[in-house]
Amino acid sequence: MEDFPFFRLIFFSFSDLSYGEFLNILSYYCKKTGKSLTKINRWYPSSKTCSNCGWYNKKLTLKNRIFKCKICGTNIDRDLNASINIKRVGTSTLCESKDSIESYNL
Repeated sequence: MEDFPFFRLIFFSFSDLSYGEFLNILSYYCKKTGKSLTKINRWYPSSKTCSNCGWYNKKLTLKNRIFKCKICGTNIDRDLNASINIKRVGTSTLCESKDSIESYNL
């Protein structure tokens, strides 16, 4: 976030922005700096999929904070597991499309 030139000016109002407004600001910043913005499907099961082997745990609930894979034995924090999966999907989407900021995977 420190790369944002306007970060200090609008930090206090980020909580007031709707998600769409935040994406517009982020999209503008990415275009201006030559970076890309990739969105993934909001229903992608990032926290229910093992980031190590890809096994999908249908029974994982929100109260389960540790993801335990029955296939490879990985024990990892649920949020960390989801972030690894989101990064992987976003990176693969970028590699497939090679289009700029307008190529959303929704």
